[in-house]
Amino acid sequence: MPDPSKAESTEPKRCSNCQAQLPDTPVSICPYCVMPVGDGSGAEEKESKNTPRLAKVRDSEAFAEAGEIVPPESPSFQHGARLAGVAWTLIIYGSMWLAMDGLIKSVDLWSIPMGGFVVLLGIIQYVRGMRLRSQATSQELLCRPAVVLSRRSEVELSGFSGSTTYFFELELEDGVIAEFSYAGRGPNADVYTNNLSGIAYTRGSTLLDFKQVRT
Repeated sequence: MPDPSKAESTEPKRCSNCQAQLPDTPVSICPYCVMPVGDGSGAEEKESKNTPRLAKVRDSEAFAEAGEIVPPESPSFQHGARLAGVAWTLIIYGSMWLAMDGLIKSVDLWSIPMGGFVVLLGIIQYVRGMRLRSQATSQELLCRPAVVLSRRSEVELSGFSGSTTYFFELELEDGVIAEFSYAGRGPNADVYTNNLSGIAYTRGSTLLDFKQVRT
């Protein structure tokens, strides 16, 4: 029979605060929400070769100004914003429809219900959009020195188009290494390369932007 204790040890560990899966290497803080996850007693006491580079990024002028920069939000947030924009158009159009019916005292039995339906549809889309935006920004925006260790990608095809999601393994301060997803921005956008040092803007396990700082 399998040893239950060994079975437990193979289960992925998750942060009790953000529920993200933690890296295999022992860490004292969650790399996604920076909440303490343990005493870090299992972590190896050795300095990474990237520690001096991360220190230079933190001491740079770019990092001092990094907090003033607002990175582009995730595609989920942007989709929510588009839904909210469409919703306001529907609500305004439906309201004008109902107002015109009231002014001309229409007796068309279909007109008022249709105007009300357009307003209701707009309200539903607005609620959906705001929920998407709220979920996309539910975790704190973090701005930290980082070095890109590796990169992989996944392509999802949908009809005649597709989308690419990149996964970057980043080394952060204190020897923390974790993987972050990054939505591709089209064939003309530059993709971050391995061994790149700079400032990582993240929300949870999502990489929103990466500003290069030469070290």
